[in-house]
Amino acid sequence: MKIIFVCTGNTCRSPMAEALYRKAAEKAGRHDQVISRGTYADSEGDNILDPDSLSIKTMRKYHNLEISQHHPKSVNAEDIVWADLILAMETCHADTLKHRFQQPLSLFKNKLDTFGNYLGLSGIDVEDPMPKGTPKAYIKCAKQLDSWTSILADKLNAQGKS
Repeated sequence: MKIIFVCTGNTCRSPMAEALYRKAAEKAGRHDQVISRGTYADSEGDNILDPDSLSIKTMRKYHNLEISQHHPKSVNAEDIVWADLILAMETCHADTLKHRFQQPLSLFKNKLDTFGNYLGLSGIDVEDPMPKGTPKAYIKCAKQLDSWTSILADKLNAQGKS
C-alpha cells in the first residue's frame, strides 16, 4: 500500500507520522511505501522550511527515530495519483487538497480521509504542536501519532490491504 500523511508545513506532524508508521509497519510485518507532505510546505518546489527542531528532538529522544534529513514538500498531483491512502492530520488539510485538486477530484475517491476518521475516531484531529511550541506539546503529538500509526498498521493487516 502507498500512504501519504499530510499536515500544513510538512515539518512536524506528517514527518513524525511517516517515521512512526514505518516503525509500526515493520513491527506488523507490512511493506508499505509511505511519504509525508504538506499543504503549504514550499513555494514552486523550493523548500523554504526546515524540519522543526522540536520534532527532531522528540523523535530522537522518545522514539529513537531520526527525521533530521527530512525535506519538507507540498502535495502535488503526482502524489495524489501515486497514493492508495491519503491521511490528513486535520479536516482543513483534506479540504485544502479537495479544493486545490478540483479537476481530478475523482482521484480522491475512497483514498482521502482525516487520520482520526479513518481510524473510526470521528472528529478527532492531530493537533498542531507548533503554535504552543513547547516540548510537552510535541511529546503529546508524537504519543498520539505513535498510537495511531500502530492502530493503522493493525487495521490494514486486518483488512488484508497490502
